[in-house]
Amino acid sequence: MALDLNFHSYFSIGIAADSNALSDEADEEENIFDEDNYGTFTTAIVSSPDITFTSSDGRITFGAAGTYLFVGDLTWIVGADGTDTTIKIYKNGSAAYQMTAIPGFVPPLSPICASYHTVLDINAGDYIEVKVSSDDTGTITVQEGTTFVALKANGDYGSLTYTAAANAQSSNGDLDAIGDSDLGGTVATNLNNVTFQAEAGTLTPANTRPFLMLSTLAGVHSKFNEVVFSLYANNSAIDTTSATIHKNLDPQEVTYGILKALTGGQTASSRFQSVASGTPGKITIKGGTSFTIFDASNNGGTYPSAYLSLAVNADSDNNTTGDIICFDSNEWGSYADTDHVTATGITFTADGGTFVVANAGKYFILWNLIIGSASANDTTRTVKIKNGTTVVYTAPWRFNNNFDPLEKTVCLIVDAAAGDSFTFVVNNPDGDFDAGTAISMFKVDEVNDLYAQSVPTDSLIADDFTINGFSADGLSPQHDRVVQKQVPFLLGVRGPLSLRGRSLSTTETPPNVSTGDKKN
Repeated sequence: MALDLNFHSYFSIGIAADSNALSDEADEEENIFDEDNYGTFTTAIVSSPDITFTSSDGRITFGAAGTYLFVGDLTWIVGADGTDTTIKIYKNGSAAYQMTAIPGFVPPLSPICASYHTVLDINAGDYIEVKVSSDDTGTITVQEGTTFVALKANGDYGSLTYTAAANAQSSNGDLDAIGDSDLGGTVATNLNNVTFQAEAGTLTPANTRPFLMLSTLAGVHSKFNEVVFSLYANNSAIDTTSATIHKNLDPQEVTYGILKALTGGQTASSRFQSVASGTPGKITIKGGTSFTIFDASNNGGTYPSAYLSLAVNADSDNNTTGDIICFDSNEWGSYADTDHVTATGITFTADGGTFVVANAGKYFILWNLIIGSASANDTTRTVKIKNGTTVVYTAPWRFNNNFDPLEKTVCLIVDAAAGDSFTFVVNNPDGDFDAGTAISMFKVDEVNDLYAQSVPTDSLIADDFTINGFSADGLSPQHDRVVQKQVPFLLGVRGPLSLRGRSLSTTETPPNVSTGDKKN
């Protein structure tokens, strides 16, 4: 019997305390989830039972083989202006992903936030570590709100990751796609039922599925301008936002994602463009840039029982102090949003900006927050997620108003009870929620995915109509069979099911009861 631990495996860790000042020695790498790097190590972890975390070494170990989406967000401060910070994902001690070094600056330009993602193949027993290193300018201090999420693929996926930088765009203001071979660079792919067209930078799924479309652009800019960042399907923009990549602060990173039903044969891409009231600039893609479409269903057969994805269509009013609820229609003079999927199992109420889940479970959350039109350069913002009145996530965020709008990604998995109501809050935003600010949620812990599943190699009924009820290669857990329903064991019994009522004569052959064949 071919046994497949077909978990819809998931893991989420969030840091709820600041680290010590990590080493400022050049190229010395530190695990951001190693408890030894903290005075008080406090975490929030939500995980399926097959993934384990050990705080003594900061390792995340996987019990089920498969392909996993990894999404992280690092919040940190540096000890000196110009300290470059490199983020890496290690698999079994070897680097498997690396983002280009992001420069850090002291307040009012920190804490700094940077998000990253990739898709990696994992064997049972493999472990992952997330590490950071700086140049020799200053220290790194990891801040609360740093998160890392892993989600196992149970369906289709396509992912592009730059392992070496591309060339600068050929002309100012070009609209280009991540992965387009005309830009150069080195692109690694990880594909399942998705094809990659390098000449256009597109991913094309073979099947119609609910895909998490997620894009991370790490780049440098020849201007001070904003960069329009869009997700496309069949050469039409699905949704768009913009954030500043400033030539004096770059490389900088922007991440954007939505949940969208893509049909088989429909192209998907992530595109970027420098914009300005005057002359736009050129953008150069750096290492760690990635674009992924990731099937959120169980191989198309079972969709999540709860999901939602929307983005606001216009900038909100400008707010300065206090807890301001993102997606609350009262913060807009005229509120409108785009629903990218038909919400199921999650009720969004614009008046109040609440998201209520119908059923208990574990929910994946991706919140892309864009703030613009800030009036001050020294405002310390606190980004929060509340479950009712309880804060389940918090992170600091600070930036200079000369460089907005800026984007912050929040990605984590939360544990919810039926009827829980979530709000997404910014304390002291000193600005507005810009158009394109988006939220995607879906349930990841469907019960039928959390049991061992199997694909039997023997037919249940042979060509001669023999029922293979006791074949070791035909058995499976009856509560969760992948291929077909299992014939009841009762029908596999050879001969009479009972001796009751039989009258044995001296000429009648007694029934022969024997043990089953042994299967080594």
